[in-house]
This record gives sequence, C-alpha cells and structure tokens, in this order.
Amino acid sequence: MANQAVTKTVSDQLATALRDRIIDGQIAPGQRLLQEEVARDFNVSITPVREAITRLAALGIVKADARRGAQVVSPTARDLTECYAIRLALEPLALEWAVPNFTATDLKRLDELVAEMQDVTDPQRYVELNHQFHGALYERANSERLCSIVESVRSQAAVYLLMLGRAAGSDLQKVEEHANEDHRRILEACRQRDTATAVQVLRAHLDEGLASVRRALGL
Repeated sequence: MANQAVTKTVSDQLATALRDRIIDGQIAPGQRLLQEEVARDFNVSITPVREAITRLAALGIVKADARRGAQVVSPTARDLTECYAIRLALEPLALEWAVPNFTATDLKRLDELVAEMQDVTDPQRYVELNHQFHGALYERANSERLCSIVESVRSQAAVYLLMLGRAAGSDLQKVEEHANEDHRRILEACRQRDTATAVQVLRAHLDEGLASVRRALGL
C-alpha cells in the first residue's frame, strides 16, 4: 500500500510538471511524449510516466494511441468548438448552483484573484489565476460530480488559452482587459446574489473567449 501511495504521488507530480511544460510551450502541440525519454528526463520509472500520461489524456491535453504512443494535442476547430460547447453547457449551471452559497471568505478570495489578474504581466501566470478564479466560482456549487467534469474541460481550455497568449502578441492586453472586466462583473453579481446576471455575463465571457482563441489560432 505504501508503494502505491508513493507511485500515485509521483505520477500526480509528473502529470502537473508535464502539463506545465505543455502550457508554457516547452512541449509543443503535436509533439510525441515518449515514455522512456520522459522517465529519463524526470529520473523516474516507466510506471508513473504511464499513469501521468493517462491523467493528461483524461484531461484532453494529450492523445494516447496504443500504436503511436502519446502526443500533445494540436487543437482543431472542432476540438475547440466542442470544448467551449461543453463549458457553455456546464459552467453556467455550476455558477447558478454556487451563487446562493458564497460566503464572505469566498468573495474575499475571488476579489484577491481579480486584483492579481489585473496586475499580472506573465501570460502563463494569468492563465493559472484565471483557472483558479473559475474554479473558486464553481466550487460552491457543492457538487463533486459536476465540478470534476467542469475541471476536466477547463484544464483542456487552459492549454488553448496559453496558445492564445503566445499567438495574440500585442492584442493580448486587450483580450485580458476585456476578460478582467467580465470577471469583475461576474463577481459583483455574485456579491449581490444576482444569479441571472452572473450567468448572463459568464455566457458572454465564454463566447468571447472562444472567439479570441479562434482568431489567434486561425481556426
């Protein structure tokens, strides 16, 4: 049992490390993840590598094939459309369930995330904060099943957003400013327990996010 616990910890850490490398561009879209090379790079055995790749495949960040091995996704227009269609179906529901449950502590944490996003200049850090903000919004839905599904889809979207950050160039600041304004409006609606407005702004926010990624990636 102890060995299983250690292996699980290593595989979780490895999955996070690989995800970060994919997000920051060290591992490019379309690049193959060879288990032996990853094991040598991180000085681990094949078993946690295999488990880490399985986790990334479940998140939609890599595609695993029995013959070709694992490969980092190169998003197509269909991938992107499906990802955001699922987000649009589930995230407003999660927010609707969450709004009545926000505490003063929850709202303070969301305020802090919005403030930090306002000042951050590193695109990768911005995406990390954005991921935390949306996660904190939906956590109070108090549905482990719904939040787990939403988290999986948002992890894939985070990769797309980092690709947007690298491709948008000088337009990135405008994209982030628009997103920050949406975050402030969502948070204020949550503070006022105005579920309808919070959900309406979130839907528009996700629609604009999809449009921005499509433009930046030419999809």
